[in-house]
Amino acid sequence: MKLVEASMLAAVAFIRGQWAARQVRTWIRAYQKEQKIPANIYGTWGSSVMEDEDLSAAIRHWLRDRGKYVQARDVIEFFGTAAAERFSHLLDGPPSLRTSQRWMHRMGYTWMKECCSQFADGHERDDVKDYRMNVYIPEWMKLEQRMRSWGSDGNVIPPKLSEGERVVVVWFHDESTFYAHDRRLTRWVHESETAGIHKKGEGVSLMAADFVSADYGWLRSGPEPPSEIPIVPAVEGTGSDNARVIFRAGKQRDGWFGTSDVVKQLLRAMSIIKKHYPNEDHVFIFDNATIHTKLPENAPNVNKMTLGPSQKVKGEETGPSGERIKVEYTPSILPDGTTQQFYHPLDHPIEDLRGAFKGMALILEERGVRNAQKLKLVCPTNLRQQGCPSGSTNCCARRTMMKQPNILAQKSILQLQAAAEGCSVIYLPKYHCKLNPIEQCWGAAKRVYRDSPPSSSEIDLKHNMLRALDSVTLKSIRRFAGRSQRFVHAYSCGLSGSEAAWAAKQYRGHRIIPDALLAAMDHSD
Repeated sequence: MKLVEASMLAAVAFIRGQWAARQVRTWIRAYQKEQKIPANIYGTWGSSVMEDEDLSAAIRHWLRDRGKYVQARDVIEFFGTAAAERFSHLLDGPPSLRTSQRWMHRMGYTWMKECCSQFADGHERDDVKDYRMNVYIPEWMKLEQRMRSWGSDGNVIPPKLSEGERVVVVWFHDESTFYAHDRRLTRWVHESETAGIHKKGEGVSLMAADFVSADYGWLRSGPEPPSEIPIVPAVEGTGSDNARVIFRAGKQRDGWFGTSDVVKQLLRAMSIIKKHYPNEDHVFIFDNATIHTKLPENAPNVNKMTLGPSQKVKGEETGPSGERIKVEYTPSILPDGTTQQFYHPLDHPIEDLRGAFKGMALILEERGVRNAQKLKLVCPTNLRQQGCPSGSTNCCARRTMMKQPNILAQKSILQLQAAAEGCSVIYLPKYHCKLNPIEQCWGAAKRVYRDSPPSSSEIDLKHNMLRALDSVTLKSIRRFAGRSQRFVHAYSCGLSGSEAAWAAKQYRGHRIIPDALLAAMDHSD
């Protein structure tokens, strides 16, 4: 029997016609040629009930109301509500768990670890917002008028300077730790692979502290990075024309990176810029960590002050032999020009008060604060009240003292050191790492570092870390700085943290956030 006749008999047997016979002949020839049987696609063109826009919108609305941690079972529970009754013509009953999981994917949900962007803890706290809007952003906007910028083509856009003004170069500082066992965890894994053996723990660590600017990149004497930077404690310095510090942090190693180490790094950085970049004004920006904002030991520290007299309220300095030496707070100059002492005289008629700290109650009373003797030391924190009321300036002795003009005007150790060398230091708002482009430099470097061959050796760690840091190009640094700059402009428009993150991403091709954005968001409100 010929193939045509056989195919027709097969088609008739299945109550089909000539078209089915031709398809049978096509399949037979394909099998004879390639040894492949055609797949049956019958039923694959069926439509899902989720194509009903009303049903899909109702389920999405139900999931949004469930909160952050939704699950596929919530879809099943939806069909037990009154809102699902109008869709009874689409389904005989609630879907199975597996069907609900497929619907979750269809609606854009993915079972995965939550992605982390910027930290929001305290981001919109009143004191943080006040510093961001009234201190940091105005200072930045003033400096930005004298800073270089770069167009989308990479060409420099010089600032328009008035007579006597110089270009401002901003250097961002930060520290980051690299671990020997830190390697990539996400990759394409073949189904034949089995679980491998991994090193336990994070391994030995090295901390890097450095400065970076959009003008010159990493702070060093020239555009080309040195080929090797030895591992030495920060207190010794590297001896090279760069400001990078490699620190072996740990109890049995170099100790802990403290204020004295940051001061020495800043001094070395300022010596480099005075030697190699003397024709510009330099500003160093640090985060709000306590080792950066620490005041001199003889500066009045409100957090250590007691409400009443005390013989223990003093600062502590380290002597030449490493011993701790008690030092008194320096007197304050009041707005009327008079000098206020923080300690009773040594010839005080009451023996117990001779040389003692006066106490904040008496100090505030001498400053003309009403009812100073009736103030509590601090506002209580309990179920009724969470510390000082928002916006209050005289609720307790500590808050009242902190708001005194001379206390607010105190300079940190870093600010005093920078001013002595003709530079300046300003601090980022708390919880605002997005405003520091060096954070993205660390991320870019660690991405390269994680591709290094596995090793537990400190020598390999050092080599791979330095290679990764030097792989961050000036072009990338300028792109990171532009992103941080867009965040500043978004905040200056009054946007919140989440809104600023959206605007910085939406307008990533711009140097600044367009003015039309604020008008558009106001219109949407």
